[in-house]
Amino acid sequence: MAFPPEQGAKALILTPGVDGAMYRESAGTRIDLVGICGCGECVDAGVATGPHPGASDVECVMQGQAASAQNATGLGSQAGVRDLEATRRFMAQTKTRAHVAA
Repeated sequence: MAFPPEQGAKALILTPGVDGAMYRESAGTRIDLVGICGCGECVDAGVATGPHPGASDVECVMQGQAASAQNATGLGSQAGVRDLEATRRFMAQTKTRAHVAA
């Protein structure tokens, strides 16, 4: 979820009933944003691709986020996404702030 600084959003808290709460702050890895068309689809594709090579749920989400970030660096849907290996290289070269609650 994007947090436009000019709108003042710094964090998001979701409360899915009996399942507790989820917290997300706005500080994260920064990319050179070109366009957002197709970013959601790239998240879905990255997450869906993860289980095939045996990735954990967290790794699948991180892969989806990486695919979305790559996409956002190009103009047009899936412009920055090449293939799974390129996404994995991007993940290896990009600093992230992964916080996982047990």
